[in-house]
Amino acid sequence: MDVSPDLRAVVFSPIASVGLTPQAVGRLAEAIRVGLLVEGERLPPEAELSEQFGISPMTLREALAELRAAGYLETRRGRSGGTFVMHPPESTEPGRASLPGAVDAAYFVDLIDYRRAVTSYASGLAARRATPLDLSRIERQVDACHNAANRREYLRRDSLLHIGIAAATGSERILQEQTALEMEANGALASTSALHSRREVKVLLDDHVALLDAIREHDSRRAGKITSTHLNRIRDILCDSDLAANTVTTSDAGEGWAQSWPAEPTRGSGLIGPDDDIADWPAIRQVIFAPIGGEGLAQQTVRRLADGIKIGLLKPGERLPRESELSKMLDISALTLREALATLRQSGLIETRRGRGGGTFVQTTRPWPSVTEARKALKSLTPEFIADFTDLRNAISGEACALAALRATPEELVHIEGLAASMSEKQQLPFYRQLDAAFHVQIAIASRSARIAAAEAKLQIEFGEIVHALSLIFPKDRRPMLSESNNEHKMITDALSRRDAEGARAAAVAHGSHTCDLFTSSFYT
Repeated sequence: MDVSPDLRAVVFSPIASVGLTPQAVGRLAEAIRVGLLVEGERLPPEAELSEQFGISPMTLREALAELRAAGYLETRRGRSGGTFVMHPPESTEPGRASLPGAVDAAYFVDLIDYRRAVTSYASGLAARRATPLDLSRIERQVDACHNAANRREYLRRDSLLHIGIAAATGSERILQEQTALEMEANGALASTSALHSRREVKVLLDDHVALLDAIREHDSRRAGKITSTHLNRIRDILCDSDLAANTVTTSDAGEGWAQSWPAEPTRGSGLIGPDDDIADWPAIRQVIFAPIGGEGLAQQTVRRLADGIKIGLLKPGERLPRESELSKMLDISALTLREALATLRQSGLIETRRGRGGGTFVQTTRPWPSVTEARKALKSLTPEFIADFTDLRNAISGEACALAALRATPEELVHIEGLAASMSEKQQLPFYRQLDAAFHVQIAIASRSARIAAAEAKLQIEFGEIVHALSLIFPKDRRPMLSESNNEHKMITDALSRRDAEGARAAAVAHGSHTCDLFTSSFYT
């Protein structure tokens, strides 16, 4: 299989190295700013919170001390004491480590590309799945956006609205992604001069009303389209704004906001009170207090390279770049890289050869997981797990295909079609899976969104593990299954070649949903 340079870049991009303390500070600060943790709320005891986050008590204390110093938290002594949430201060500094150094137009375009993938699909799902209680909660947040007293309140309510829509999908993965996106987007938007005037956001408020109507009417297609248009408007406003501005204006204080858009009748039930309804969403609370990624750089490097080998982005027999070059590419120390390579050698994924033609090579006969390992993985799989995985996969893959139809170069389209053609010649599942993963990741690369490409690669790695586990209960004759998949890939490539964005999205979603149905039926046959 010919692997394009763009696919290799996914493997060899720099490893993130944000420390655990900044991650904990960022998680809690953004949750407070957005309103997922409300003023006066008591956080869990330190012992419980450090266990939930998966960090040491000392690391947690450092994070809490920073948040107390910034005015986000306070500690009260006595029998009813503890750590309590305060009214969020104006500063957006705590948690800024979670944002890139330059919050520029390119950053926002990529953020909104990914946010559109998740948020638009979530709106469509909510239109099909929302309960009357979900609709009531969504309507209250739409009302709150209209009645926002200042810019910061509007941004907070807008985030809560989209989180509430994601909660209405019933998909844990969609909700997790949406919540993380809203916490990041809220902090990033607050650091710019955009959306300081209510005149500027009136069209966005109208989008909210139209979206609520579409969800109420169970119009999935219209809900998704309205959301996509809504996020494109925000992108355009941001790209036309002074993104370097990071100051609080009179608009944030309330007076300027009111002057910029004279009062007019409000919708619905009017301004809602405290965010008590947010505390009723257990799934959202699970997102806030989920474990913080605590892998060291060596572990992250092992996982990155191992994943690249598993889905075929690093080919059997391929020589890795020299250690000095690879450590520079991954932005880690030579010592960290050697530790990671030693672990990969012990796992049988790579080997080191001495002499003039030596170096570090991907093993030509990579050890596949044993039947015992596959059976163990199978025990943790359920139809519900696969359906939840498919919701997020459809969101990411659908948007990737839509964007690739608009942005892919002719050379990329030829490469994608070549991967699809190669799959039709493979009957052995392990080799087919490598081509299948490369096919979907290459489409995501062609979307020109770094976030979508990274998310697709991650999904394909997990998908490979699901396929391997389910292969134990697949029919022995897999040719019909692979033939159907090939036909669906053809529908995707045909839409890409026509530059038909919505056709490509629909083909990708149909492919993901059909695969889900196929896998789910395996449990019952």
